[in-house]
Amino acid sequence: MSKNLASFYFFLACAFIGLSFGVNADLSVETSTDPTPAFDSPYSSDLTTVRLQLNWKHQFEFAGFYAALEKGFYKEVGLDVRIQEWRPNLDVSQAILENQADIGIGYSNILIDYAKGQPLQLLFPVFQVSPAVFISHKPIERLEQLDGMRLTHANGVYALEMLKKRAQVEARAKLNFTQANGDIEDFIDKKVDLYTAYAINEPFELQQRQVKYSIVDPKTFGIQSYGDYVFTSKKFAFSNPEELEGFKRASIKGWEYALQHTHEIIDVILNNYPIQKSPEALQAEAEQIERFVRPAGTKVGDLDINKLEAFLRDAKNLGYISVEQFEKLNLQQMIFNPRLADFTKDEQNYLSRFNSLSVSFSPNAQPYSFLDASGQWQGVCHDYLKSMTDYLGLRLVPHQKDWSHLHSEILEGNLDQPISCVIADRSLNHRLLFTDTLMTMHLALATDKNVGPVKNFDDVVGLTLATVSNHGLHTLLRHYYPEMELQVFETMALAISALKSNRADGIIAGFSTLNDAIQRNGVQGIRIVGNLDTSLPVSIGVPRSQPVLYSVLQKALDSMPELDKKAIQHRWLQAKAVKQVGDNRFSEFLLPAIGLIILLMLIIVGFVFQRKMQKRYLTQVYELSNAAFIDLESQTFMWVSNRFSQLLGRSKDEIIGYDCAKFFIPLHAEMPEVVYEQLRQGQEWQGEIIVKRSGGGKLWLKIKLTPESDWLGRRTKALMTSVDISDQKRIEELLVRDELTWLYNRRFYNEVIDQHLAKAAQVDKGVMFVLVDIDFFKRVNDDYGHLYGDKALVGVAKVLKTMFDRSEDLVFRMGGEEFLIVASCDSAKDLEANLEDLRQAVADLKIENARGIDGVVTISMGAGCVQSSELRSLDADAIFKEVDELLYRAKDHGRNRVEVKKRGIKALSQRKIFKN
Repeated sequence: MSKNLASFYFFLACAFIGLSFGVNADLSVETSTDPTPAFDSPYSSDLTTVRLQLNWKHQFEFAGFYAALEKGFYKEVGLDVRIQEWRPNLDVSQAILENQADIGIGYSNILIDYAKGQPLQLLFPVFQVSPAVFISHKPIERLEQLDGMRLTHANGVYALEMLKKRAQVEARAKLNFTQANGDIEDFIDKKVDLYTAYAINEPFELQQRQVKYSIVDPKTFGIQSYGDYVFTSKKFAFSNPEELEGFKRASIKGWEYALQHTHEIIDVILNNYPIQKSPEALQAEAEQIERFVRPAGTKVGDLDINKLEAFLRDAKNLGYISVEQFEKLNLQQMIFNPRLADFTKDEQNYLSRFNSLSVSFSPNAQPYSFLDASGQWQGVCHDYLKSMTDYLGLRLVPHQKDWSHLHSEILEGNLDQPISCVIADRSLNHRLLFTDTLMTMHLALATDKNVGPVKNFDDVVGLTLATVSNHGLHTLLRHYYPEMELQVFETMALAISALKSNRADGIIAGFSTLNDAIQRNGVQGIRIVGNLDTSLPVSIGVPRSQPVLYSVLQKALDSMPELDKKAIQHRWLQAKAVKQVGDNRFSEFLLPAIGLIILLMLIIVGFVFQRKMQKRYLTQVYELSNAAFIDLESQTFMWVSNRFSQLLGRSKDEIIGYDCAKFFIPLHAEMPEVVYEQLRQGQEWQGEIIVKRSGGGKLWLKIKLTPESDWLGRRTKALMTSVDISDQKRIEELLVRDELTWLYNRRFYNEVIDQHLAKAAQVDKGVMFVLVDIDFFKRVNDDYGHLYGDKALVGVAKVLKTMFDRSEDLVFRMGGEEFLIVASCDSAKDLEANLEDLRQAVADLKIENARGIDGVVTISMGAGCVQSSELRSLDADAIFKEVDELLYRAKDHGRNRVEVKKRGIKALSQRKIFKN
């Protein structure tokens, strides 16, 4: 038998075995259309199959996942990972939500989708800096230059979409769109002016084909984002938390391996996947990718929630999401939490079967549960259930029912869904499982009759009382107080009507419900005459036939942060309730007053009591906020709230009695004494400060100081309330910094330059403008690659920042290889000497540029020292134009030099164009 014939029979045998396996396979298992790599077989029956959906064709962009598969990292955590290649018109988010895949690699659109309500979970970003860019035929430095351009849609890549939208909104650019088809020929043939690309891919192909191009990077225009988000659905996350945690660990390990063994992984890709790239293109991609996956100071998979929020804030400002959607965002809940493994397998299976939670509610108990003017369910009960279902990744589906209907369903055992809020009545324990208490309902009596203070149920014997059918209150009252004469109404308005028409002596209900009804309906003469010394626990009631659902809801309730619970109750209950208690107690002392002396005494007692209640309430409020009292004489802390103590990371004993200066970092040297003097004069002060945390950390606080007087009128202390704005400051920092060099960006220049010049003119200081350009920088990128070029940019930026590091100095990266220094100066002569030192310091870095001056990277500069008298007649644009012309004069005279404006020299009328 010939060798070829033997090979033929062997092939037939393998095909027969494969066909037999296919016929007997479980038809419910969805298979990938991708060829299965040789190392991905045979599949072990004890591994859990996970389908990973890519968002593009196979290439080094996904090297970490290939490495984790090849090196067995996935198998080590019990996973059989099937990698599914992208196909045209595939929406990865929809594929995940429709169970076409388990885990996806997505663009920044998944953040937009989450903000719009899609139940997604983010595992980690592959790229710390998004490589998404446009490539253009000519440099783009201003958004106005995009006007009239033909460009491709960047479906799902919102960093690029936002750049286009910003051009339309801020620069009023009119753009002509075409659908992206992934064909670079459209750009080469100049069918489009801007082409959607990745900085690690298309530029190499264009260089190989000697096509000239420029890169338009969203980061240059202040748009920051991650790239290649690894995500899944909430449903899959709750069903498979351990598998997801294992996948994340193995994938990050795979990426770390791939970055260290690029040649090995390139061979893996070429040998096992349908690849359209050449080995050289894969190698070029591999050389570029580390600066995106693991830039300096980061680890693979790092995730900063502030960066996500900054991106979504831009998305809101540009209209991709609404203000309401942005304000409702809880990004912490989007990020995958391995604690989901706390759910048992039964609970995980339950969650995997449902996308929504149906809940029964009775709407006649504002502010606990009611319908607003548009017919939407609102109140304490709604907010609790909404928070819990958001956590579980379920859609909340409310079903309105009257209590008599619900009660019948409970007693007959026909209830098939949880009740949102019900009094945890032990007589119903044989039918319902009650979660832990959501809130406590304090019973009270309201009346317009001459009824004395009521303290307990004995005081209402013989009275005809009205109540509302909600939460099961009237059911409970009739069960435990059968002798009570009770009239039940569907709404509070009907109960009030019965009271006003003398059909009832009073209304019995939850204190907050009565308080809300009296204030909302504006009824005259009705008052709360006392609490009934009875507090009823309100819970979620779950049919006993659904114990797994009960345990799921209980764990969701346990997961709610205490601050969220307090926020819900404060929103609907706390503020109004305390005020009414004070008024009620005050009324209780007034009613029995007889005679002028007794009346005056009771007024005093009532006033003191009310102040005491108010102080108690304020103390409770302060304890929930970052509050403190400061002694104005000793400038020490007299009292601090628990929350403020936690914020500083110190015990109260470490703070109280100590000088405030020990913890505060003033933004100006004269600030503390000025502030204290202002407070002693009875004036409030508001501003921003930096505080020191235990362990060396720092926080930004926005504070308000309010002076308080003692009984003699002396201003001896001040109340400090504060809001932690550290996240806001970090976001602001991200928006004003260039991500590569960490210098200020052009966007920040546009925001601050006019104010900076006005301040300099006011204090009579001269200002230098220095425009810096790296000589022959295009040659650096062409000869050494963009990664080397980035390192050159960072090196020059460090020198600039080192030499201009005073607090008032500003150093900007204006785009590409161009920088701008704005600082104070005395004379053009001193300026020229300093800039010569700067020019030499850059040359001394010895950054290689074989086709540059002396074989190293050098800089050219145009500069001017503008005196304060000139600032009153010149604006920033005029100054910038002049130093720009001087920069080009430096280039015209051989580069690696400084041109400084001297008295009598005018700006050049024409610019000579140079090739870099």
